[in-house]
Amino acid sequence: MAAAIRREPTSLASMSGALAETLVRHYGIDPVPLYRRAGLDPDMVGKAGARYPYSALRAMWEEAMRATGDPCLGLVVGQNLRPGSSQVLGFAWLASSTLEDALERWVRYHRIASTAIVMERRDEADNAVYTLTSAAGVGRQSVFLGEAGLSALVALCRRASTDDFSPVWVRLGRPDPGHRSRYEAWFRAPFAIDSGVNEMAQRHIDIRRRLPAGNEDQAQEAERWLARMHVRLDQGHTTTRVRELLSQLLSSGHATA
Repeated sequence: MAAAIRREPTSLASMSGALAETLVRHYGIDPVPLYRRAGLDPDMVGKAGARYPYSALRAMWEEAMRATGDPCLGLVVGQNLRPGSSQVLGFAWLASSTLEDALERWVRYHRIASTAIVMERRDEADNAVYTLTSAAGVGRQSVFLGEAGLSALVALCRRASTDDFSPVWVRLGRPDPGHRSRYEAWFRAPFAIDSGVNEMAQRHIDIRRRLPAGNEDQAQEAERWLARMHVRLDQGHTTTRVRELLSQLLSSGHATA
């Protein structure tokens, strides 16, 4: 019997929209040539369910780092991630009744956004700790992706709750790039760099508060689709399913970015 072929990890092409937007808005750089040099079609960003191979996406990040010269690029990109970038997962986030519900949906279904990263939760005393690690077989991970992921989670939490939200603490696995004031200004929490892990803690009492825009019926509708997409992710059927759901959400007026 032939050995099973391991598929290369992939990420939603739309997730790279935050990187493209950041390049334009914050650095005045046209992202299209960077996409091309990384072997990516920039037109895929706007296509529901389209995915990029992780190796090419990593190359895109490396191109962006060279173009900007900013060692904190991941921090800035994470701040610009919109819920709509993760498509159905983002709609489920916006409809969640609490931040805990929203974060748990990311823990369950993060592979829809990217199969290159694993998101897990553990509990320590009064806190929930969320960790981002590389998936098996990914190999070398960009130093920016863990940083961008934690920065994005904070941004999403603030969008869903209030701008006053801040984690209890943050640990970044990347080498220290300096510029500690930039991290302090964004996370507004104690943080460690070059810690070997990418994780942050959030108070149970904070993430269990009801969200003003939560709609459990919509969240459950989105979750049913997420569950089906998760099963089909490795079968190549994701694109059609995402387009069907986005069409339904848009026609019903539920979808907002």
